Amino acid sequence: MEAYRDRYTSLIAKKERYERSLEEDDKLSVVSSRSSASVHKKCNLKLPKLVPRQFSRQIKDWISFWATFKRIHESSDFDDEEKFQYLLLYTAEKSPARDLIESFPPSAGNYSKAIEQLKARFGREDLLIELYVRELLSLVLVKAKGGKFGSLRSLYDSLTTQLRVLVGTLALY
Repeated sequence: MEAYRDRYTSLIAKKERYERSLEEDDKLSVVSSRSSASVHKKCNLKLPKLVPRQFSRQIKDWISFWATFKRIHESSDFDDEEKFQYLLLYTAEKSPARDLIESFPPSAGNYSKAIEQLKARFGREDLLIELYVRELLSLVLVKAKGGKFGSLRSLYDSLTTQLRVLVGTLALY
């Protein structure tokens, strides 16, 4: 009976040491980001699962879609077949973007072709710049015609938002 108790105590001690070592590993996991390393600590918050924002066809949504998907696209952790599946996941069902992607059989060789076609149709720099310049001009014209825009603060916020997106568009390319 005493032998079992000693064995039980020994196993409990091993289990606790193992759990402590796992916690220490989780608390300080070093992740390399480009050329610098950053330290992430374990977070005990229960956050909802992130669901990717799906791209449909709105040219305005291209920048946020590509900024998010670009991480997967440039990652060496996934092969092209996996990237193709993620590309399908990040596009809305029955949308022109999804239809375009599904026109290619899902394979490693077709992934780069699908990306090229998506960029050619939705990610054209000239169209994006034109879109945001028009948005800026429409804001200015509404205010110039004496239209009801609201407060000066909301006009400023809208103008700044459009300028940020326009600068972000230029930086994206």
